[in-house]
Amino acid sequence: MIFPDRHPPEHPYDSLTRSVRRLTWIAVAALALSLVSLAVSIAKGQDSPRSELHAARLHAETLGQSALQARFISFYAVPAGKHDEYLTALRFAVNSVSRTALIVQPVQVTPTLYRLDATRLAPETSDWNAWLGAWESMVTDETYWHLTTQAIDPRTKAVKTVVTDSGAIDLKDAAALRAMTGSAGAIMRVDDFISRALDGPAYYRFVGIPEKLADYFKSHGLDDKQVRSLYAAHAANIQQRGPSPKSAPGRIARYPTPLGSGWITFDAIESPDKDPFRAPAFFVKADAHETIFTRPNGFHEFALWSGSGSRLDAADIKVAIDYEKPGELRTASSCLRCHYHDEHEGLRSFKHYAPRSAVIRFSTAKAAQEYGAVFDRQELLQREVARDREDLAEAVMIACGCSPNEAATAAVNVIDRYNDGRIDALTACRELGIPADPFLPVESLAAACGATTDEVALILLDGESVSRVQFQSCYAELALLAAAK
Repeated sequence: MIFPDRHPPEHPYDSLTRSVRRLTWIAVAALALSLVSLAVSIAKGQDSPRSELHAARLHAETLGQSALQARFISFYAVPAGKHDEYLTALRFAVNSVSRTALIVQPVQVTPTLYRLDATRLAPETSDWNAWLGAWESMVTDETYWHLTTQAIDPRTKAVKTVVTDSGAIDLKDAAALRAMTGSAGAIMRVDDFISRALDGPAYYRFVGIPEKLADYFKSHGLDDKQVRSLYAAHAANIQQRGPSPKSAPGRIARYPTPLGSGWITFDAIESPDKDPFRAPAFFVKADAHETIFTRPNGFHEFALWSGSGSRLDAADIKVAIDYEKPGELRTASSCLRCHYHDEHEGLRSFKHYAPRSAVIRFSTAKAAQEYGAVFDRQELLQREVARDREDLAEAVMIACGCSPNEAATAAVNVIDRYNDGRIDALTACRELGIPADPFLPVESLAAACGATTDEVALILLDGESVSRVQFQSCYAELALLAAAK
């Protein structure tokens, strides 16, 4: 028996109507969610520099004299869904610039505020004073709670840089926090802190790296002549220092130190007289060095040096560049990009190339013995690389709960997002602490800051994006307008 079809084929127009209806409901639901989110944000108060400063002040009041060593890190401007990544990056950065042998964890004060204690980051009074001094050196360029201006000293007529509190924050909170902590700026944004603490001048101040390579060796208990006389260093000749086909050959050596190891490169502008394959002696003429030494807590510290042994913030581009992010190679962010990815896990892999014995000419038997002791132990050197990576991995796992590559990648992502990311109206609202409708960010920004006449701010109000430097140049005015609403 044949039954008639009770469900005839659907007409195409019926299917289209149902799809349009479904999309309409999705759009209505998204708009409702946006409005609810905006209403909740307004009701509870959007996190902002002003609210974070107030929270820091209230917490500092509970610390007593310990507030003098307290510094605060704010997450108020962290993009949605990125809190864990930024916390991993902060843990990695803090332990990278800590001077203690202990792994240190930031103390959470509120969902968006963390505290660092100088006495936990540095074991001796001189150390934590130096660490706090490094922090203060960054306050001059801090944008979100301060204004930096040039003033003429009425007595000396000299031009001085003056740092004052932003007019957009509660000046009573600022004065109270300054009195309790002794700091001109005891609070910083997490992305601002990580970006500058892991870069050149501030990084060297935090870590305490001397200006001369010889003094740096001494600070790690390393006697270069003694190490060489004991043949305790192991080295390798590298045919290509970086991933670029234009990378010149170089040399890398590992020294044993009381804390673990110290690696140093011998880098040069390519020329025959500086080619390691033509120079059998341990030390070749170098135009620059990079050092990677184990810190007391097991993390690695980085430094760049000229061929004469003077400390550098960035390498000469004729000698080395940042191949992972083409441009200037800087301490320590460029070092993280180079050594913390793929299989490297903190120390870049390398292959030793041994010069043919026929072309080696030693002036003395001692020189030949030194060369053999230093360069003929490649299996041992590779085991030392593996051990150094394991020691680093253990320290980073304790501090960050992940591998060195994952932690360093989080830090590099924060740095690149902060320095290179474009600022649009929605991002501007978040960083200014303005409640924003995600579907109408320009209108939200205009409602709070529409009176601005700043050219960069007007670009934002036109719906275009600006660079970080541009945004910082108009931040003070926009913050003041937003605070007045």
